[in-house]
Amino acid sequence: QLIVNILSGELPECFHISTSFSIRYTSTYITKIIPKYEYTLSRYNQMLSECEDKADALLNGIEGNPSLTDEEKLLLLHDRIALNCEYDSGPVSSIPRISHTMYGVLAKGVAVCQGYAIAYGYLLDKIGIKNSYCSSTELCHAWNIVYINGTPYHVDITWDDPKFDVTGRVDHNNFLLSSDALWETGHKAYDYDTSPMSNK
Repeated sequence: QLIVNILSGELPECFHISTSFSIRYTSTYITKIIPKYEYTLSRYNQMLSECEDKADALLNGIEGNPSLTDEEKLLLLHDRIALNCEYDSGPVSSIPRISHTMYGVLAKGVAVCQGYAIAYGYLLDKIGIKNSYCSSTELCHAWNIVYINGTPYHVDITWDDPKFDVTGRVDHNNFLLSSDALWETGHKAYDYDTSPMSNK
């Protein structure tokens, strides 16, 4: 699962990789990791194309727009994701793996926190805003750290997307926060990146 999390956080396009792997190892080292795939190549290419089409729509008016500041771009994408996606609130045991991916957010419009964070990172990469995937095992939750002029801030779109879905409504209680401020919104755990300190 750790490898899948790394791949999905760093390589959001890898939503087709299964959570199970074949591993070969010696008595000391892992020598080979062989992934298994959820879809055929043609189906994966179709799904990726769906993601790219939706990404283009969400980035419309943002990508390549010199009149927008990075803060404005971050806010617009935050709001567009929340408006276009609904939290998958089904029983944990029945939530499909696709809800943990950018495909869940971009193509299906239904996802859990991991999907929200991965999709946001994917879109931010496209417009050149530095970001990283942030998660907490204690909270069983994931969100993003974004950088403005080299300064990190927390952004949690999932907690800013009302549950159950409220059409046209987005909150901003978890947008561009320091770690202290994030703690106050309920992210009370000790196992995530707390480097964002600026309260600007």
